[in-house]
Amino acid sequence: MSGKKTKRTSKIFRIFFTTILGLLVFFLTYTISQSMEEKKNEEIVKEQAKQVEKEKKTKQDVQMLLTKMKEENEKYDVYARAYAEKWIEKDIKGVHEEASKAYEQAKKLENYYSTYKVPAEVPEHVLTLFEGLGSDLSVAFAVRAEAFELVLKHLDSKDPSNLKHAEEKFTESNSYFLSGSENIDMIQTQMGITLEKQK
Repeated sequence: MSGKKTKRTSKIFRIFFTTILGLLVFFLTYTISQSMEEKKNEEIVKEQAKQVEKEKKTKQDVQMLLTKMKEENEKYDVYARAYAEKWIEKDIKGVHEEASKAYEQAKKLENYYSTYKVPAEVPEHVLTLFEGLGSDLSVAFAVRAEAFELVLKHLDSKDPSNLKHAEEKFTESNSYFLSGSENIDMIQTQMGITLEKQK
C-alpha cells in the first residue's frame, strides 16, 4: 500500500514539478522576449531622434548657405543699382567706378557659384536643385561680368558696338538669373525654409 502511495506521490510531484518548470520557462521566455522588444523599441526611438537631429542640422546648413548666397547677391545688386543711377545722372566717372565694382563682384560670384559646397546630407532631389542653381548663377554672373567689361571698353574707347553687345549680354544673363531664382525657391520649399525678404 505504501509503495502505491509513494508512486502516486512521486507522480504528483513530477507533474507538479513539470508544471512549475514549464511555468518558469514560459515566464522567463516571456520576460526575455518583452525585454528584447523594449530594447528594440528604444533603439528605434533613438534612431528616429538621430534622424530628426540630422535633418534639423541639414536644414540649418542649407539655410546658412542660402543666406550667404543672398548676402553675396545683394552686394552685387548694390553696385548694379548704383551703376544704373550713374547712367541716369550722366555721371560718366561714376558709371565707370560702379561698373568696375559690379564687374569685380560678378567675377567673384561666377567663381563662388561654380565652387561652393552643398551640405553633405541634403536629399538627392535637393542636391539636383543646388547643382542647377550653381550652374545657372555661375553662368549668369559670368555673362554679367562680360557685359560690364564691354561697358568699360565702351567708356574707354567710345565704340558704340561695345555698348550694344553689353546690352545683349545683360539680356542674355536674365534667363539664367530667372532659372537660378526658381531653383532657390524650390530648395526653400523642399527644405521648409523661409529667407527674410530683401528690404
